Amino acid sequence: MGHHSILIIDDEKVFANNLAKLLRHRGYKASYVLGGTEAISEMDRNDFDLVLLDLRMPVPNGVQTCREIFKRNKHVRVFVLTGHGAMDEVLEALKLGASGFLSKPLEIEELLTEIEAE
Repeated sequence: MGHHSILIIDDEKVFANNLAKLLRHRGYKASYVLGGTEAISEMDRNDFDLVLLDLRMPVPNGVQTCREIFKRNKHVRVFVLTGHGAMDEVLEALKLGASGFLSKPLEIEELLTEIEAE
């Protein structure tokens, strides 16, 4: 624990900020960005072990952002987050290479289990 560098991509600032704080409190290096364009720039500047990606965002949406993430780092683990039950988008992200998906609201213990699973 504590060795993972995590990027949270979510257009809900309060959610992203609180999740980053919670993960930092648990010993992770966590940061967040508020959309796909910002995420792509961040991926160009830094390496991350894990990405938590909200699927429902303005353009670029989560699936488009997921595609760009894997163009930059084929080995990063991506978990998509959805609160809207958009299984077609979840399946598309999984086909692109996402490791799994988590439903919002997040269960923190479930999230931590996924983070630690290698």
